[in-house]
Amino acid sequence: MNAEKLANVVELYRLHLEGMGLQGEEFDEAAYNSLKTGMHLLDHCLWMTRKMAEEDKEPDIMEELRNILPQETFGRLAEFTKKNRWLGFLQGCFAMGQIFSIQEMRDHSRSS
Repeated sequence: MNAEKLANVVELYRLHLEGMGLQGEEFDEAAYNSLKTGMHLLDHCLWMTRKMAEEDKEPDIMEELRNILPQETFGRLAEFTKKNRWLGFLQGCFAMGQIFSIQEMRDHSRSS
C-alpha cells in the first residue's frame, strides 16, 4: 500500500469513528497499562487516525531513504513503518468491535 492509499484508508476510518459520535482521546500512562475495551478503545483509535493524518503533513523521511538505500532494503523498511503498525492495530480493534468485517478491511487496503 502506498502512502496515498494509506492516507485515504486512515481518513475513511477517521470519518467513520467521528460518525459514531466519538471525540478522540489520547491514552495517558495509566490507560496504556490497563485493559480498555469498547467505546473507550475506539475513542483512542480516533485519536490515532488524527495523529496519523498530522504526520502526513510532515516531511516524509521515507522518500529520502528511497534515494539512499538499495531498493530491496528500502522495500523491507517501508513495510514496517509506524503508520502501517498503527493501521494494523486499528483494524484489529475494528474486527474485535465488529465495526468492519475482515473482508471490508481487506477491500479498504487494496489498491484500486
